[in-house]
Amino acid sequence: MKLKIDAGQIVNGFYVRKVEFQPVNRNTVVLSENAKYGDAWEFNAGFEGILWWPFGASDLGLPPEQRTVRVEPRLSQAKAKLKLIPESNKAYVELGFFPYKYNSDAHNLGEYLYRSGTYPGVIQTTDGLHLMDHAAYDAYGLHAHLSLMDGLIEQEFNLFTEPNLIPTGDLTPAYEASLSGKLFQIGVGAAYNRLISYNSASVRPHASTDENNRYIEVDSTGTVLYRGPYSIAPYRMQQFFQHDGDSLHTVSHHYYTQRGLKLMARAAVDLGFLLPEQIRGPQDLRIFTEAAVLGVEDQPYYYDDIWRRIPVMAGINIPTFKYLDILSFQMEYYRSLFNNDEQFIANSYPVWNPSAPRYRRDDWKWSVYTEKTVGKLFKIYAQVANDHVRLPEFTTNLSATDLTVKPSHWYYLIRLEFGG
Repeated sequence: MKLKIDAGQIVNGFYVRKVEFQPVNRNTVVLSENAKYGDAWEFNAGFEGILWWPFGASDLGLPPEQRTVRVEPRLSQAKAKLKLIPESNKAYVELGFFPYKYNSDAHNLGEYLYRSGTYPGVIQTTDGLHLMDHAAYDAYGLHAHLSLMDGLIEQEFNLFTEPNLIPTGDLTPAYEASLSGKLFQIGVGAAYNRLISYNSASVRPHASTDENNRYIEVDSTGTVLYRGPYSIAPYRMQQFFQHDGDSLHTVSHHYYTQRGLKLMARAAVDLGFLLPEQIRGPQDLRIFTEAAVLGVEDQPYYYDDIWRRIPVMAGINIPTFKYLDILSFQMEYYRSLFNNDEQFIANSYPVWNPSAPRYRRDDWKWSVYTEKTVGKLFKIYAQVANDHVRLPEFTTNLSATDLTVKPSHWYYLIRLEFGG
């Protein structure tokens, strides 16, 4: 059993209007149970209750006691694990719901292969309720692990289903491989987002009554009259499309799709051996990086530059002379122009809001994370960041945009954790 008490503030941010000193509070109780059946089977189940305060434009600036309180009961995990080699973790298969994490160095930023989309390339650093120490993907599905050469080479095979974003139920197959040495680690991975879909029309909406997912091009004798989203095209250009053009005009179109291939690469080097043994922590002076391609194939207008679909994260664990368990600093560079994905969340359209501003000052993100163990049953965590934080509103839907957009935006969180 664990009790987690989170408190903090969005010191400076933006959502509809300016956000200043907005309280962010969570109280969480976690119960877990593990069981074994013979030498091969393991079962893990966990339940958590989260006391949280919804975020919304009408609540900005109000202290927690003046905001509506919600209680969120949910599973933290429910999985079965079959060891293919009894009493060994060299080869196993697990099935169910469980937090999945492939990059142990990512404490906030990173983990792009699953915590991001393709079209649009939305990056998440929180589900809105777990704001810290949860840089993992809440996976629903199947995971298989194979370790070779005494752990030198490890392979992961995944088949995860989409539980939250419309259309739900689509399946994403993925493969990862890593090579681990004493002082270094490298890894690669690929995931084909929504490769197996129960409703292909939802992955690529093209209803004749709704044009929000359509891109058109209108040319006249070699002269471009219009290229862009149909929804914001001049009325005259829309008419050309509806009547299939005329003898003087050529009209073509494209429907956007969510389906796409993501690639990931990561590396880390452990330079802790350069520090004296008596002052060196087990994770000190570890330098790491991760990059991903969020959609290999181009699509017009929104996704016509692959370099704007590549987030890059780099970080270092700063030595603390054993005063802290870890002090990790991370930075991210991501040149995506768009921040507003309300159309995607509400309607499953793989497009941004064309009328929303293009953000050119949010390319850089950063995060500082630390934790300290005090005794056997007490830990203290802290995080200060300008990342991709989004908070749930009263309906539990996440805010349509990141809350920290400009370089001057940031928030902090402190957690007290009791139990084991």
